[in-house]
Amino acid sequence: MTLLSVSARRLITAALLSISFLPASVMASEHEKTAGLLGGYTTRNSTAVAGIYFSYRFAPYYRVQPSIEYYFRKDGVDGFSFNIDNQFPIAIGAQKRCNFYPLAGFSYSTYSRFLSLAENKSTNTGEDTSRRTNRLGLNAGAGMEWFITPNMRLAVEAKCKLMKNYTGGVFSAAIGYIF
Repeated sequence: MTLLSVSARRLITAALLSISFLPASVMASEHEKTAGLLGGYTTRNSTAVAGIYFSYRFAPYYRVQPSIEYYFRKDGVDGFSFNIDNQFPIAIGAQKRCNFYPLAGFSYSTYSRFLSLAENKSTNTGEDTSRRTNRLGLNAGAGMEWFITPNMRLAVEAKCKLMKNYTGGVFSAAIGYIF
């Protein structure tokens, strides 16, 4: 069994070949680094999300952004998500103070379901009162960002987290310091 289908391998090969034909000025590294906070909403268990992120821009049209998100507990379920997203910023306007960016990436999420008092008594153990589920997944979405000052970035983002039995959306707003 192969990890990627033939069509997915062809798509990846075509993308890599198209990058090799970009002019050198586009491939010039900007080395922009941003660290910040994010907050928002997840449709997975209809609750709030909080997190931190770091992004590194390798080229004008490509950056990678690892992040950690916490899904607040609701109806006995909470979770963490560890993401690595590839973003492709496209400048909007002559002053280039606003970017639109599609994103694609990977996530590892872990969800805890806390047992009710009745469920915990029925297990007859006094130890663990939760059940943990871990999932690998894919992220796909888009965002908009504004450079308020040369050192401050505001962004809004919507992404779908595709995971077995745990697919959901995350809508977030972020603020970051550019250094």
